[in-house]
Amino acid sequence: MSDAIIRVEHVWTRFGDTVIHEDISLSLQRGGILGLVGISGSGKTVLMREMIGLQTPTQGQVYVFGEALHQAGRARRQQLRNRFGVLFQSGALFSALSVFDNIAFPLRELRCLDEALIRDLVSMKLSMVGLKAEDATLMPAELSGGMVRRVALARA
Repeated sequence: MSDAIIRVEHVWTRFGDTVIHEDISLSLQRGGILGLVGISGSGKTVLMREMIGLQTPTQGQVYVFGEALHQAGRARRQQLRNRFGVLFQSGALFSALSVFDNIAFPLRELRCLDEALIRDLVSMKLSMVGLKAEDATLMPAELSGGMVRRVALARA
């Protein structure tokens, strides 16, 4: 468990009298992949929100990089959240920003990287998802569905 990036221990989630999660425990190891599958309304998004610190479970604990997420102070929780990328199902690209600027957006939000490094990282991320350098100038409306997903993955 020492390599666990996310560890969920005995998490319960309730909204009023409705129990969404009952005693969930799981661990995501470094380099691992976790898929959440279930019918609509089964609590997949709620669990994900709890795992990245956007929502606090009713009971139980979530550990991120070995730290109890919901016991950390506000500033530390934000530092931990800054290490996450989220890939939305429909891509959720900013329609007024180019591919380059969509990928650069979260890097710029961190406010700790200079533009030269951001430019290099965006180029690397484009390559990693199989897009060409010239694709960086395209707007989301000019992309195919597959390209939207790849840009969203590069941004995440």
